[in-house]
Amino acid sequence: MDNKKTMHGNPHNTNKSNSILLERCCRLIEYLKRNTDKNHTITQAKLRRDPEISNYIGSKTTFNNMIRSLAIAMNTDSWDNMKPEDEWRLVYRAFKNFYGDNADCGDDNLRFVKDIYYNHIFTEEEITEIITALQVSKMTDNETAERIIHKIKKELVSNHYKEFSCRIFNSENTDSEKLKENLTILQKAIILGRQISYMLNYYDSKKQLIPVRRTKKNVSPHYIVANEGRFYLIGCFENGIKDEEKKLCIIRIDLMSDITIESVAVTPKHHIRALPQIIKNEFKSQHLSMSYDEPIYVTIRITKRIGDNINHTFIHDSFGDDYTLLKSDSDGDIIKVRCSEFGIVNWALQYSDCVEVIEPEKIRDEIKKKIKKLNEKYGLKEK
Repeated sequence: MDNKKTMHGNPHNTNKSNSILLERCCRLIEYLKRNTDKNHTITQAKLRRDPEISNYIGSKTTFNNMIRSLAIAMNTDSWDNMKPEDEWRLVYRAFKNFYGDNADCGDDNLRFVKDIYYNHIFTEEEITEIITALQVSKMTDNETAERIIHKIKKELVSNHYKEFSCRIFNSENTDSEKLKENLTILQKAIILGRQISYMLNYYDSKKQLIPVRRTKKNVSPHYIVANEGRFYLIGCFENGIKDEEKKLCIIRIDLMSDITIESVAVTPKHHIRALPQIIKNEFKSQHLSMSYDEPIYVTIRITKRIGDNINHTFIHDSFGDDYTLLKSDSDGDIIKVRCSEFGIVNWALQYSDCVEVIEPEKIRDEIKKKIKKLNEKYGLKEK
């Protein structure tokens, strides 16, 4: 019995030693995640001065061997191949000099441990973008967003991270929980390729949502689009509509309720008139305010000036880069856009002091009709 102990060691002592080593490794990794990053490295001497971690360092040889072993384990794949440098997690100078993208092919002196840091999955710029996206999300309330942001800062960056964005408050008049529930169901339906049935609602004088009609409608859902703080479902109506007559529809998701995924397959995209096969950036400019009629080409004169120049800012806000400058003259700039009729008529009225629709004539006629109704409403007499 004694001979076996001498030959193989005491199993109890071995387990205890392994447990201590495992605890040291875990404590050290967590400490480095919180306190270091690519721009804030640390030395063994500084680690020994910090009472939070000093008891887990061990001797100099133990520490150097532990860091080297951890770096190799965390920076190689299942086949012991070195990962690309941007996928490393534990880094120190000698390791980088030997294995890095700009290695100097020096000696394999990996036990010389200096300038240690944990390489976080996300860059600080990416973390800031994630936090900003959460803050402006209309489907996440402020309390939930702050809770998630706290976890992100705790788990995904070091304590050196400085958030380069001020706090943004979600002030949209939307029931975030109901919106989230609707989005979850609709995403599932789109993935399954199934139709949905739903009730459409509107707000009454008591600030309550009530149904537009008594019966549910069926829709083939294909896309979800975010626009100006709202989410919209893009697809086509199904109830009693012939295949050859099916066309694009756009529904505000926060006004939907009682959504049910049906067993019927959706109408394919290519069978739906005006529905794009892929949603691109120009969809928003072609469907201003999420108007769903088919886009047409419209020629517009812009007269808004800053000094001697024509101000295109509001054009860019509405159409992005999806417009063409045809010519400039003393009366302003003439551009061509592609947009739905309903959308462009209301847009032209909104910016009536600085734009004029030149063609097509039917758009001009529709604008005139609306202006006439405004004159009648506000008691202005035609001259």
